[in-house]
Amino acid sequence: MEKELLLERLKRITGNDNLKFPSQIQLSFKEFTLTMHINGKGVRDNMQTNGSAFEGWAICIKAYIPEIKNIILSWDNPNYSDDEKEKNRQTKHYNRFLMRVYSFAKFFDWFSISKNNKQLVNEFKQNHSNLFINYPKTESKEKISENCQIKKEKQN
Repeated sequence: MEKELLLERLKRITGNDNLKFPSQIQLSFKEFTLTMHINGKGVRDNMQTNGSAFEGWAICIKAYIPEIKNIILSWDNPNYSDDEKEKNRQTKHYNRFLMRVYSFAKFFDWFSISKNNKQLVNEFKQNHSNLFINYPKTESKEKISENCQIKKEKQN
């Protein structure tokens, strides 16, 4: 099942005809395993952009397509800008990407890093062993209900 067929199936299952996969992410499905590949632009994009949001896509696809048992992530080198200021910004985004990949693989046993990229993540973690996932300092004023709708808490 290739990217277009997967997208059409997700549209049918969810009833959302507006779904679009990011152009930075390629998908292929074979023998119960989905392979996600992110190009060099996607891995250096801001983590809040669609092209870098591998976690959300992985969870969504896995939740809606039961025959997907495993997801493998691979990616290209980031190919940084020649401009030093821009390269610095892109490097920070790529480092956050590596941290997210490491953490996601640690938390979900159905998710793994491709053999070609695993060493990059291991080196990153060794070189940045003091990094951790932080938590918000204050509670959110919004709560998510059982049907995933965000509801505002009543202010007393």
